[in-house]
Order: sequence, then structure tokens, then C-alpha cells
Amino acid sequence: LGDWLQGPYVYKLYAFYGFKESEIAILYVAGFASSVVFGTCTGPLADIWGRRKMAIAFSVIYTFCCLTKLTPNFWWLMAGRVFGGIATSMLFSTFESWYVYEHSERYGFPSEWIG
Repeated sequence: LGDWLQGPYVYKLYAFYGFKESEIAILYVAGFASSVVFGTCTGPLADIWGRRKMAIAFSVIYTFCCLTKLTPNFWWLMAGRVFGGIATSMLFSTFESWYVYEHSERYGFPSEWIG
């Protein structure tokens, strides 16, 4: 939810930096496209590397994404949007799969408790 709430504020930040509406649109599309492209591989990567490591990687990647917003440089902001898209994909796959695994495999709780 917090990830979605930042949208209007990030738009305002980009406008404050002096970017045109078309440039801001490119930044937003880059983030969404990154999420689409990398979203297909975050789940399988969590299976290979481990869900805990992916959760830690999410934290590092999203921190980098947030730090890029401190500069008015378009290309740094673009890199931040791309990494933000990757982090968003990880957010909506890694943590849920980690929970389901812990719930059913590690602790052996009934699957009915999840749904």
C-alpha cells in the first residue's frame, strides 16, 4: 500500500525538479515496464537463491531506488525507477511465497489457515 501511495508525491517531486510531463511519463513507464519484465523471474529466483536472501535483496534494491530520488539527474532517476520496478516485483512475490513456505513446510500448519 505504501508503495502505491507515493505515486502522486513522486510526480510532484519530478515536477519540482523541472521535468516536463512527457519526461515524467517516461520515468513512470520505465518503472512499470521494469516490473513487468523482471516480475516473471523474481519468483523462480526466490526458489533458487532462497526467499530470505531475496527479501534482503529487496531491502537493498528499494533503498537504492529511494536514494536516487535525492538527485534531479534524469538518468539516476531512470535507474531508480528501473530498480524500483524490480523491487516492486519482489515485494509482491517473495514475501508471500516465503510466508506460504514457512507456514506449510516448516511449521506444518494446515493450508486452510492461509486462505
